[in-house]
Amino acid sequence: MAHGRPSYRFDGDGLRTRRETGGMSLRALAKRCEQHGYRVGDSQLSKIERGLCTPRPGLLRVLARIFNVPTEALLLSATSAA
Repeated sequence: MAHGRPSYRFDGDGLRTRRETGGMSLRALAKRCEQHGYRVGDSQLSKIERGLCTPRPGLLRVLARIFNVPTEALLLSATSAA
């Protein structure tokens, strides 16, 4: 089994859109993540939104909970990832 890169493609632009639509700053999102039991910095969330890194599965689940969507809604579809 390969380690390092996740087997999914995260939609960073979609995360930014959800966050901004909800009127939430990066700092506020980081705080919400911590309230849900996952500590992450606002700078890390910025990197995720810009596509510089991919969230770990635990953070992906927390983000889905915060935005009340299935985890799949935060991923790129196979056609948009190509």
